[in-house]
Amino acid sequence: MKKGWTTTKLIATGSLAILSLVLSLAGASLTVLTGLPGASGAINAFTSAVLTVFAVFLIREFGTATLMGFVFSVLSLPLPLEGTVGFLPKLLIGPLVGLMADLLFLLLKKRPWLAAISIGFVSQYLTGLLIYLLGSLFPIPGIDRLRPLILSPLTVIGTFVLMGGFGYLGYRLYTKLEDTSLVKRIQGGEQ
Repeated sequence: MKKGWTTTKLIATGSLAILSLVLSLAGASLTVLTGLPGASGAINAFTSAVLTVFAVFLIREFGTATLMGFVFSVLSLPLPLEGTVGFLPKLLIGPLVGLMADLLFLLLKKRPWLAAISIGFVSQYLTGLLIYLLGSLFPIPGIDRLRPLILSPLTVIGTFVLMGGFGYLGYRLYTKLEDTSLVKRIQGGEQ
C-alpha cells in the first residue's frame, strides 16, 4: 500500500462524501416536514457513520474524514442538511467532526473494532451537539426544541448503541471488501 495521498485516494474520498450527501437527501425531507433543524439526522447519521468509518479504513490517511466532512458541508450548504439552508456556520461542522474521526482513527487503529465504534458514536453525537451549539450562537428558528433532546442521557446512550453499531457496520463493510481489486487499487497496492 502506498503511503501518502494519491489522486485516486482524493477522488475516492470526494466520491464517498458525495455518496453520503446523496443518501442523506432522503432525510432532508424530514427537516422540511417537521420544521425541526436536525430532524434529518436519523437517516443522515446512519449514512454518515457507515461511510465515514468505511472511508477512514479504506483510505488510511490522516485527513480522510476531515476532507469528506468539508466536501459534504460545502455541498450541503444549499440543502437542509446539518442545519437550515444557507447556514454558513455549518461549514465548520463537517471538518470538525471529520477531524475528530481522523484523530480517533489515528489513536485506535490498532484496535479496529474499537476505532469503528468510537468514530461512529463520537462523530454523530458531536454533529448533533455542534448543530445545536452553532444554531444557538447564530439563532436558527426552532433550535431551542433540540436542547432537551441533545442533553438527554437517553440520547447519549442511544447514540452510543446505534451509531457505534453503525460505525461497526462500516468497518465490517470494509473487511468484506478489503481483498477486492478495487480496494487494492484505491490503496495503491498490487492487484
